[in-house]
Amino acid sequence: MKWLKEHIILVSFLLLLLFGFGLELVRNVRQSTPQLNSANATFTQFDDHELIQVDQPLEQEEQVNSEIAVDVKGAVESPGVYIVSPHTRIKDVIQQAGGFNQEADQDQINLAEKVYDEMVIYVPYFTEQNNSVSHNMSNHDKIKVNLATQAELETLPGIGATKAQAMIEYREANGLFNTIDDLEKVNGIGKKTVEQLSEHVVVP
Repeated sequence: MKWLKEHIILVSFLLLLLFGFGLELVRNVRQSTPQLNSANATFTQFDDHELIQVDQPLEQEEQVNSEIAVDVKGAVESPGVYIVSPHTRIKDVIQQAGGFNQEADQDQINLAEKVYDEMVIYVPYFTEQNNSVSHNMSNHDKIKVNLATQAELETLPGIGATKAQAMIEYREANGLFNTIDDLEKVNGIGKKTVEQLSEHVVVP
């Protein structure tokens, strides 16, 4: 009887041990399954996020100034300031100003020239006379100081590399020259130099 009792106790202990091992195994399986699903879900979310990032277009539009102001004076039907688009030609602006009047000296105007912001277009009259020494020189042959490069400015009398650079720096810092006298505001350029330049430049 004692042996049987000890045998039953041993068998019961083994059964409890196996039962406990089985519970632990089931618990581990259940715990590992959500982790796997969570890992997959995280991976899926990551992929979706990446796809969204790729599919979204990058739309960054630069706002460019599409209008410039041009002042038309002289022998036109309707002088005044006109708002035009960049790359407009003088011919187009004069048409907006009503065209030439009967007294306009059209030969003095380069109709194909492109306009720029703050440009002044002056259409001379037939009755006007050029009393300067270089009266045979047309405006087409002169240097436009508001548009000229340093190399072009250096071709002017009394203007070397230093003064040409000073003119460009003044133009960039203060805007375009409005009259020939504005050149005196440039460091190194005096009244005598401006008098010499008046025969060779166009302002504005």
